[in-house]
Amino acid sequence: MREILAASPLIAAVRREEDLPLARESQAKVIFLLCGDINTVPRMVTALHDAGKRPFLHLDLVQGFGHDRPAMRFIASRVRPTGILTTKSHLIRMGKEEGLACIQRLFIFDNQSLTTAVTQSKANGPAAVEVMPGVLPDSVLRQLVGEISLPVIAGGLVRTRQEAARILKTGVAAVSVGSPALWSGPLL
Repeated sequence: MREILAASPLIAAVRREEDLPLARESQAKVIFLLCGDINTVPRMVTALHDAGKRPFLHLDLVQGFGHDRPAMRFIASRVRPTGILTTKSHLIRMGKEEGLACIQRLFIFDNQSLTTAVTQSKANGPAAVEVMPGVLPDSVLRQLVGEISLPVIAGGLVRTRQEAARILKTGVAAVSVGSPALWSGPLL
């Protein structure tokens, strides 16, 4: 996962299906799908693969998939994303068993959630963690990078190229952004 993120430290987080062509044409190699449903996601994943992208489904946001083993098997065998993104620990475990790269999304809003994030990342063994909001203080991002042995992705509330560049300087592996205007071009 580190190699994938090193090659593309800016991740396009697609919130609307109509933004998919922009993500396909972007410089981002990793795409988080935060939209769609059981009927549209297979086509979206195929389109991204065809464009040389690595799609990850956010299972908490795409609609129509259950949060059980048969759904995970269907996703792995029929939809075939590179991996999944979720806040749910049991989905991380099932996704790993089905051979998917799993990213655990964690929300940091105080010192206790910071401690919990580190503990969960160690217990669940995802391929990477995404911490939200991405605009956390630099000291917190550096602490997470130092305490979590996995690649750390910062996402949420990143609004400018300058913010993305600042966040990357803290040592995080990548930044996920939802604004199509930030998906291409240099960070500075």
